[in-house]
Amino acid sequence: MKFYDSHAHCIKGQFGGILIGLEGERLFEGFMRNQDVEIASKNNPNFIPCYYITNKWNDVPDETLLKYHPRREQYIADEVIADLKKRNCKLCIIDTLNQPQWGYLDYWKVVAAFSNVKFILPHMGGYDIIDFVKMLDFNKNVYCDFAMTQEYFGWCGNRARFSVVADCIDYCLTHHKLSKKVMFGSDEPDFSQSCALEAYQSLPNANDLLVNNYLNLINTL
Repeated sequence: MKFYDSHAHCIKGQFGGILIGLEGERLFEGFMRNQDVEIASKNNPNFIPCYYITNKWNDVPDETLLKYHPRREQYIADEVIADLKKRNCKLCIIDTLNQPQWGYLDYWKVVAAFSNVKFILPHMGGYDIIDFVKMLDFNKNVYCDFAMTQEYFGWCGNRARFSVVADCIDYCLTHHKLSKKVMFGSDEPDFSQSCALEAYQSLPNANDLLVNNYLNLINTL
C-alpha cells in the first residue's frame, strides 16, 4: 500500500512525505542532514525537506518547512516566536518531547502567535499526551503525529501497553474531527516504520491516515 510518512529522518518504504534533517551536536547514525533532505527532495518531488533549526538560528531556504527541537537546542518559546517572525514559514514542526524544558502552554503560545502557519506537533507529548490532545482539538492550525510515542508506549509493537497514552492515541485515530488532523509518522530510523505501518493498515480509516490526511494538509499550503 502506498503511504506517506510525515516524520522520517531517512527514506525507507514510504512513497513520499516529510524528511526531517538533523544538525548540531550529537548526530545519530542513519539520520539525514538538512543538505541531505534537500537533495532527496530534488531527486524525488514526493518528498518535502524539513530544515532543522539549531540554537545558532541557522539560515535555510525561504518559504520552507522548519523543525524546532526545544529540548535538544535549549531555546525558549519567545526565541522560537522571534525566529519564526523573521522567516516565511508555512508549515512548522515542533518536537513535543521536551519536559522539563517546555510545558504544553509554551507550545500553545507559539501556535497562537501564528494563525497563518500550520503546525505539526510530533509525538504528542508522550506522557503529557492529554494536554496535546486539547491543543489538537481547540486549534485549527494544529496537526499531529504519534511517531515514537505509538511504539514506546505499546500502542503498536511488542512493548507493554501504557493504557493512558495508548487510549488517547485510539481516541484521536477514531474521533470524527481529530482523526482528520493525524499524520502517519514513524520517526524512522529511531523507531520502526514497518511496525507502525502494520498497525495503521489494520484500521478502518487507514487510507485517510496513511495518504489523504497528509495530502489534504499539503494542499492547503
